[in-house]
Amino acid sequence: NTSCAGFNTQSDRTKVTTDAGEYVVSRIDGTNGYVLLNSTADRTDNGTGRKINTINIYDSTGSLKKRYKFNYGYFNDWSPYAIDKRLKLLNFSELGITGTDSLVYKFEYEESVNLPSTISTSVDYWGFYNGYTNSSHFPNLYYSDGLTTIRRVDYANRSANPDYGKANILTKIIYPTGGYREFIYEGNTALVSTFSHQYPEPDYLTNQSFTRTDFLNVISPSRAMTQYFSVNSTNGGAVFKYTLGVGGGCGSGYSVKLYKVPVAEDDFGGTLIYNYSASTFTTDLLNGNYRMEIYKTSTGCSFSSLNGSWHESTLNTATITTPNGTFPRNNRKVGGVRIKELRDYDPVTNKTNTTQYLYKLYSTDSAYTSGLLISTVRVVSTENFGADVGCDYYKLLSTSAYPLASEGGSYVVYPEVRTIESGNGRTDRIYNFMSDDVPSGFPAEPPGDNSHNRGQLLSERIYDQSGTLIRKTINTYTNALSQSQASIRVKPYFMAGWPTDWQEGPYTVNDVPDKAACNTWYLMSHPWTLASTTDSLFSPSGTIVSKTENIFATYNGGLLPSKIKTYVNNGAIKESSFKYVFTTNSAFTFGLTTPEQTMKTTLSGKNYLLPLEIVDSLKPASGAATLTGGIKTIFGTYNTDNIHPSKMQLYSTLTDDKEINLSAYDVKGNLTEKYETNSAKEVYLWGYKGAYPVAKVIGSDYATVAGLVDMSVVNNPSTEAVLRAELNNIRTGLAGTAAQVYTYTYTPLVGMTSATDPSGKSTYYSYDLFGRLILVKDEDFNIIKKYCYDYQGLPVNCN
Repeated sequence: NTSCAGFNTQSDRTKVTTDAGEYVVSRIDGTNGYVLLNSTADRTDNGTGRKINTINIYDSTGSLKKRYKFNYGYFNDWSPYAIDKRLKLLNFSELGITGTDSLVYKFEYEESVNLPSTISTSVDYWGFYNGYTNSSHFPNLYYSDGLTTIRRVDYANRSANPDYGKANILTKIIYPTGGYREFIYEGNTALVSTFSHQYPEPDYLTNQSFTRTDFLNVISPSRAMTQYFSVNSTNGGAVFKYTLGVGGGCGSGYSVKLYKVPVAEDDFGGTLIYNYSASTFTTDLLNGNYRMEIYKTSTGCSFSSLNGSWHESTLNTATITTPNGTFPRNNRKVGGVRIKELRDYDPVTNKTNTTQYLYKLYSTDSAYTSGLLISTVRVVSTENFGADVGCDYYKLLSTSAYPLASEGGSYVVYPEVRTIESGNGRTDRIYNFMSDDVPSGFPAEPPGDNSHNRGQLLSERIYDQSGTLIRKTINTYTNALSQSQASIRVKPYFMAGWPTDWQEGPYTVNDVPDKAACNTWYLMSHPWTLASTTDSLFSPSGTIVSKTENIFATYNGGLLPSKIKTYVNNGAIKESSFKYVFTTNSAFTFGLTTPEQTMKTTLSGKNYLLPLEIVDSLKPASGAATLTGGIKTIFGTYNTDNIHPSKMQLYSTLTDDKEINLSAYDVKGNLTEKYETNSAKEVYLWGYKGAYPVAKVIGSDYATVAGLVDMSVVNNPSTEAVLRAELNNIRTGLAGTAAQVYTYTYTPLVGMTSATDPSGKSTYYSYDLFGRLILVKDEDFNIIKKYCYDYQGLPVNCN
């Protein structure tokens, strides 16, 4: 639209620079200790950035329990410039309490290709290094909206290049025992929507050109040269550039004519589309046949050469229909890399186990990738369209017009993945997918975030080594319609009283816009949750199928399970039903007393969303369902105004129940006393500032037990021996009664160190310097169990 009076119509390039500061956590305090994170600002890749050197973990007394030390280096450390360097973690050490022994984890990286300068323009659309030499970030472009087509090839190549995209990525973790995990990568691929502005990568471009030097020394109207060529690009056209070597004596006495002709090498017909005296020119040509004619007005004018060049897209326009939409049949390279294979080496067995990942569209056509972009590349935005102010125009951006969304750090999602484990068969998994919504109005509303509908497992098929299916799982999901919030985005316009190409309003701070474009959009969420699971186990003896179905109640836009039904092979149905604070009182199977109804209202006001009642039943293939069990939770108020469960009623029939009374809590919410109606009380004494239970007494009450010890010692024991002696006062004080006393000691932040039963026999637990359980000893300190760990730090059989 050329009606742009009052608008700045100059071709502008705007550079946006963002400065950001950061806060680095230095200390974290908890009930049983604190963590110190020690950092320094001596990085050579970033003058103001900090790096964490050590992490120290202390208990509440200030005793060091564990320490981590981090050692760093730099990629491109040869450079004297900070913008060329990148910080890398070489290793970290886990040090024990003494600070001498350590477990060292080492890291290796891909360094055959290194990342460029932090201000490099050699990046793809997604920000990954691509190795191409670019003078700016503005990308090459193919854009078409059905009315307007724009092609640009003299800007930046922003295509993904996996050979460079893997620069400096982590390739190996070496464990303290010598084992390691190695990562093998490959480039991301995706089926790309036709709405993408992503220019064809070199794999999908054919370079076409011609060079001529055989000019005739004739003057107009005779032709000094005729050149025929054709453009056949799958995106409908190409950017054509010619260069004519013009010698001396020509001046402006020559011309270049370009005709579009109906058939190849048509020597006289066609439509003239270009006629200028220019030694070089670039223009956008549609697919078809063309004829170039070179003329001169003097035999003294000479030409050295005629060169023409253009790129033709070879992208396939045929489509493939997948469970997630219809896409052109092209495996496009997109930003970043993916895991191709994991290799785990065990130094004990000297074996390497491999896990391979295949990202193919097995459900439709395995010749194509299963990868899909969460949001398509849109580097063109449409401005003022539909705003009724004139001056519609297109804006080219160096990054996507709408933020490129990621899931777990990746811009690509693979709804289908095959996993192959060495010697252990394969597993095929399919996940749900929904791309993010791209704004269509003006002013553009924020892109829709559909991450709630991505990544849920739809199906899993497990095959043995021979390829035989042994298990199949099918999941379905449901969602609730949530509340929505209407929003409006506005772009104001200030109308100038005269045409201007250099100034836009407002001219004073109090100017009121003359006009505004408005766009309404809605903010809402759609929570998805599992609706049903069907498991099928296959064996030579037959197939066992079980199905679990979840039925939900909607509350405040959210979903809560109201029933869970399990169907088994004999036709029976096991059902669990759930009642909540929003359930009507009459719907409770076990009923509600008046105080319980009042508490239900109180809990509703506090948005309590756990079930108050659960009822289990069994319905045979024929006949009525019978109750098999149930539980009802009754709440009470403790310590003035803290609400906790006060009773648990366990039902085997509608009238036969067992009542568990939860009679006391401490101020931290720890249960301190419970009992079954008409049975002995069970007391829990909490120590270490309420972090760990140090005594369990059956056959007494909390007031009596707490009165037998000094709680200041229980909460802050100087040693384990002191605490054991203090807890022994409970045994002494209750001697001669039927009470049974169990006591426990701990090393805070590590684990239990001793447990003493009612007979006075103790079991002791020992840990290594890294806080891992290694020995269990009896009361005579004889070893009764030993724990060992593999190269990854996981427990293994010591034999």
